[in-house]
Amino acid sequence: MTWRAGRRRRLSEGLSAQAGVDYGGGTDRATAGGSVAVPQRELVDRAQQAVLASSPLAVVAADTNGRVVVWNPQAERLFGWRAEEALGRPLLELGLIPAGEEAAQFGAQRRLALAGVGTDQALEATRLRRDGSAFVARIWPAPLRDAAGELTGFLGFVTDITEERRREESRRVDEERFRAIFRRSHDAILIFDPELDALLDASPSACDMLGYSRDELLRQRPSAIHAHEPAAFARFVERIRADGAARTDQLTCLDRQGDAVPCEIAASWLGLGERAWVMAIIRDVRDRRRMEARLREAEQRYRDLYVRAPFAYFSVDAGGRIRLANRAAAELLGREDLVGSAVLDLYDPDRPEGRPRAERLLERFRAGEEIRGEELAMRAADGRTVWIALSVSPVLDEAGAVVASRSIAEDVTARKLAEEELAASLADLERVNGELQQLAFGVAHDLAAPLRTVSAYTRLLQARYRAYLDDDAAELAGFVEDGAAQLRRLSEGLLGYAEAGEAREEPGEVDVGALVERTCRALAAEIAESGARVDVGALPTVWGEERGLGMVVQNLVGNALRYATPGQRPLVEVAAHREPGAWRFEVVDDGIGIDPAMHERVFGMFARGKDHGQRGGAGIGLAVCRRVVERHGGRIWVRSAPGQGSAFCFTVPDRPHPR
Repeated sequence: MTWRAGRRRRLSEGLSAQAGVDYGGGTDRATAGGSVAVPQRELVDRAQQAVLASSPLAVVAADTNGRVVVWNPQAERLFGWRAEEALGRPLLELGLIPAGEEAAQFGAQRRLALAGVGTDQALEATRLRRDGSAFVARIWPAPLRDAAGELTGFLGFVTDITEERRREESRRVDEERFRAIFRRSHDAILIFDPELDALLDASPSACDMLGYSRDELLRQRPSAIHAHEPAAFARFVERIRADGAARTDQLTCLDRQGDAVPCEIAASWLGLGERAWVMAIIRDVRDRRRMEARLREAEQRYRDLYVRAPFAYFSVDAGGRIRLANRAAAELLGREDLVGSAVLDLYDPDRPEGRPRAERLLERFRAGEEIRGEELAMRAADGRTVWIALSVSPVLDEAGAVVASRSIAEDVTARKLAEEELAASLADLERVNGELQQLAFGVAHDLAAPLRTVSAYTRLLQARYRAYLDDDAAELAGFVEDGAAQLRRLSEGLLGYAEAGEAREEPGEVDVGALVERTCRALAAEIAESGARVDVGALPTVWGEERGLGMVVQNLVGNALRYATPGQRPLVEVAAHREPGAWRFEVVDDGIGIDPAMHERVFGMFARGKDHGQRGGAGIGLAVCRRVVERHGGRIWVRSAPGQGSAFCFTVPDRPHPR
């Protein structure tokens, strides 16, 4: 007998001894029919081979030296070694004997087998296949003995439990995840048995929501938590049973104090063998209900404001069609079909402020630009033009794209009509003023020559015929000459007033100090005659018309000399003071002063003091001053009282005044 055969025979004997098989001496016996019976030992061997071949477990047996003597087909499939490769080789070479930490457990199993003690404890360990891949194996080891009780080897049944371990690990992770969710969920979770009407578990959030400790809550019946609406609760459970899951926001739970807690409940039917449980996730919606109520109230207020607002509110989508429009918008245009209309069709196509401007504004809106107070002309259903001041805010989606507008249109038709009427009136006024200026120029020009003739011939008459004129005639001739002189001053004043009303030169930088100096030279005779003193402070350079500002300075200084206090040397002071955005000039005198009641009237045409006859003048100078100053964008006024002198003030802005 070869070693391998001998070893197999002894292992076979050990297996038979383990099974309690009696080979009966191993002799063949004839049957009653005369056929030759198969030896009993051969039958046992065949049975063993059939068991090994059909076993769902890998069966591996080794002798006491650790060499493989049995290697069934399932072992071939599990480990990847063919039987002829595995038989006779040490278990260590085939990777069946573990190393490291697992060796201790395997060694304990081997020592028990050597001591003749079997074990039902399975060894679970990682093993390697021939290709190097690992799997988790469950191994049931057992000792093999012969009929005399001698240890002949070891037997192991091996199965791959990798997938089983994966499923167990997955179940463990799922359970841990569920437990974490169960413990930490903000929503309450209850698990109950609908047949027994018993609570099986409750999450901490459920205890907090209902005001119970966990032990107290588990003693409550689910139906008791919904005791005030038992029929609704029973129907809900039936829906869960029928559909496998259900959701409701119509149930409330009673807390420990008996107060109803409005809830949103999502429940699932958990079938566990013959038993069935329900898991309910319960959300306390009291805060949400309050928020929804406030939201509905706010939405109603918004709708009331939107619908009843005096301004037209509407919304346009990115395609230019109206999505929403309030009552004021419909009334503004006299149309009830605004929603769905193309917004550009509502603007007046015949005006540049109508559809052409609206098209430009629509493009700006599509680009996401804010629009504020743009005035446009719309066309109402009855054909009339309606003017609006339009403001638009774009509404963006999450990606930042424009999807709609919030538009407000204020009806400014009345103002626009008033502006048009005012513009027409101003045009008429400018036309009339132009005609009056032409008249003033004409009168002043046409009177100049006759007045010069009257004055010249009066003086000639006095010179040639003085000897023939008595005192009365000479006095009358003087009256004629004085009247002609007064008329000449009046015509010159009218001419100056007319010139002051229109710009006759381009504005530029004007040195006011130089203007005052030229004025003093022009009035040198009057200054010398009255013995006046003119004090001039530091004066700035301003932007304006040199000739017009020169007329203002000359009129104010001349009036200061003309209306001096009798018997007193006049004192005139010219100064400038800085103000925000402008210069303020002052011409101050110590003359006879002006009654406060006349402070405004002195700037009118032909305004004169009570003693104007002795002072001369045409009463037009201050009117000319006001006209020039106002044309520069400034203002003029006077501070004065009778006997206390006068201070005439006027301002000139820094920036050029638009004409």
